[in-house]
Amino acid sequence: MYKDKSPFIPWGNFKSEDPNNPDVLDLQVADIELFSTSLSVNAKVNHKSSDGKWYAKILALKYFESFNSSLLNLWEEAFHKGWIRLNCHVRIKTWLEKSKRNAERKIRRYKLLVLD
Repeated sequence: MYKDKSPFIPWGNFKSEDPNNPDVLDLQVADIELFSTSLSVNAKVNHKSSDGKWYAKILALKYFESFNSSLLNLWEEAFHKGWIRLNCHVRIKTWLEKSKRNAERKIRRYKLLVLD
């Protein structure tokens, strides 16, 4: 049973530290317009969970308190190239690695693939 009732995809659940074996999110774009909350810039998506079902979710692309804007940059680049469209499928691969500026901190890395 899918127990996460939060409308946001919880990045804390994705803990891979291996870029060769990243965590994978399969998404469908539910709205091409980004929106902001008091904490982040977001996209509305449908997320395919581990139970194989699709759930309406919110994908935080960038938190305002974080310097890491790589996912937002990847998303916007794909959008401006015409790859991100309503109902298209996107796969995000993500992993954690040591920060280049502070070896004691981990930073989330992303690879974005538009599937159709």
